[in-house]
Amino acid sequence: MADKLALSEAARDVAEAKLEVLGESAFVDRTSSQQVESVKPATTAKIFLPEMSEMSVEDVCRVLEELKLSQYKKVFYDEAVTGEHLPHFTDEMLKNDFGVEKSFHRLKLLKWIEKTNDQ
Repeated sequence: MADKLALSEAARDVAEAKLEVLGESAFVDRTSSQQVESVKPATTAKIFLPEMSEMSVEDVCRVLEELKLSQYKKVFYDEAVTGEHLPHFTDEMLKNDFGVEKSFHRLKLLKWIEKTNDQ
C-alpha cells in the first residue's frame, strides 16, 4: 500500500512539473488524484505581437490588458511607451513615473519584459 501511495505521489509531482514547464500552475489535492483547480497565469497568455523593439504603443497597451494591468494603460498611452522603452524600465521608474504602486504589479510587468526580451 505504501508503494502505491509513493508512486501516486510521484506521478502527481511529475504532472505538476510538466504543468510548470508549460507555464501553468496547478493546485492539486494531495488526498486524491483529482485536480482541484488549474490556473493559467496572465503572463503566459498567447497574444501575437511583433518583436519587443518593434512594439507600438497599442501593442504595449494590449500586453497590459493580457497581464491584467489595464488600469495602467492610460498613463502608458499618454507617455507614448513603445517596446523600445520596455527593456529600460526599472521598479523605481514604474512606481514613480507611471504610478504602479503595487509591488506585485511592477514585478509582473518586469518579469514579462525580462522573459520576452530574452526570447
